[in-house]
Amino acid sequence: MKPFSAALVLAVIFAVAVASRTLSGKRVYGYHESASNGTNEPTCFFSVGDFKGGLHIGPCGIGEAVTWSYHVYLSGAGERFPFEKVDVRPDALGGQEHPSAGEVLLDRKKNLVTISLKVGNEKNIQDFIGNGTFDLKKWP
Repeated sequence: MKPFSAALVLAVIFAVAVASRTLSGKRVYGYHESASNGTNEPTCFFSVGDFKGGLHIGPCGIGEAVTWSYHVYLSGAGERFPFEKVDVRPDALGGQEHPSAGEVLLDRKKNLVTISLKVGNEKNIQDFIGNGTFDLKKWP
């Protein structure tokens, strides 16, 4: 077998192995804590998304297939973040969401986050698509 063919076969085997282990459903990933610039106010960041399971090839290369994804920013200290301290920004596949009620709870001891937000404006308030309780997946 030629070296190029062997590398291709190994790459395919690796991709199939990884794809078989990627689960579908909503999850939180990329959790990170830091102090904001200038104020030293604690901030937290994570993303919440709905994954299809398996891998796909897209404009950014090979990755997990995602239906939608949002970046969530929490300002302040503590475990309870009212909606005024929560900023939700869409990833490329999400729509713009403005929290109007609810909260985000961080349980750092159990590595859990509970998102309970209402989003929209005065005329159209609905549950945030990313609501739920999730394991916190920290950045490596």
